[in-house]
Amino acid sequence: MEKPTFKRYIGNRCLIPADGFYEWMHDSTPIRFTKPNDETFCFAGLFYETKDQTLDMEVAHEHVILLTTTPNKSVGRVHNRMPFIVQPSHYDWWLSDGGMFETVLTVPDRDELNWCPVQKELNKVNNEGPELIRPSIVQKNLFGT
Repeated sequence: MEKPTFKRYIGNRCLIPADGFYEWMHDSTPIRFTKPNDETFCFAGLFYETKDQTLDMEVAHEHVILLTTTPNKSVGRVHNRMPFIVQPSHYDWWLSDGGMFETVLTVPDRDELNWCPVQKELNKVNNEGPELIRPSIVQKNLFGT
């Protein structure tokens, strides 16, 4: 609420559905984090639009800001922040015009997440396909456990 970038768009709240997200180990191994049973969930987001004049046309560009928070225990092993996951019971509060959205910011979903190292080919922007999230073979003590 303090940062001008976020404060400017706080009225443009959205939910970003996902079935997982990635963080990277120091050796560039991507780690995929998911909910138990591969449940879908939603990140807290803000959106805005910019417009450019190109030749004789105005072109609109839509942008999304994904909010982050301190990590839960499972993500904290890899990174010092994580996407802000909204608790399902708070979806309406996040999207409503009332002031309840501020309450949502104080209670991110802190449920532990499943994690799995996936294929390093995920790191190449031109690569696509479900095979990229196939589990990767890594050292047994990846997180010291």
